[in-house]
Amino acid sequence: MGRQAVRHASKQTYRVTEFAALTGVSVRALHHYDRLGLLKARRAASGYRIYGAEDVAVLEQVVALKFIGISLRDIKGLLRTEPRALSRVLAAQRVVLEEKRRRLDLAIDAVREAQDVGGPQLEAGRINRIIEVIQMQNQRNEWKKQYDALLQGKIERLKVIAPQARLENQESPRVN
Repeated sequence: MGRQAVRHASKQTYRVTEFAALTGVSVRALHHYDRLGLLKARRAASGYRIYGAEDVAVLEQVVALKFIGISLRDIKGLLRTEPRALSRVLAAQRVVLEEKRRRLDLAIDAVREAQDVGGPQLEAGRINRIIEVIQMQNQRNEWKKQYDALLQGKIERLKVIAPQARLENQESPRVN
């Protein structure tokens, strides 16, 4: 009976509102993910969107990747790639997040220093330090945009390379 219950549970389907309640993701987000091809709902005979238990795992991946700052467009590609590619993207995203944390720590330290000095009149140097740290964060965002554009260009060039040439390129030993 245990196996039968498991099999039955895996065939369980949910309408979009039920699936949204089950997963904690809004109906609007589910519709958006469906339009983008991230999480394609099947259609019931009545035309309603329906989701199965296997869709929960896909949705969890989408939500996790989105949470760490990966764009929905990039997530769509990642869901269709090999695990090694996902691992590389996660490693790169970890570096971005660690850098962001470092910048936030600098901003927190600058604010703490200014706060420790206290008083109604903050020293101009301390205020300038806070502004400098915030500007560094803004520059970081610009650098990330430039990096993302370069990365996207590389991806587009790789798509153009014929699969056979790509395979030969991977197999040939590098000479340093």
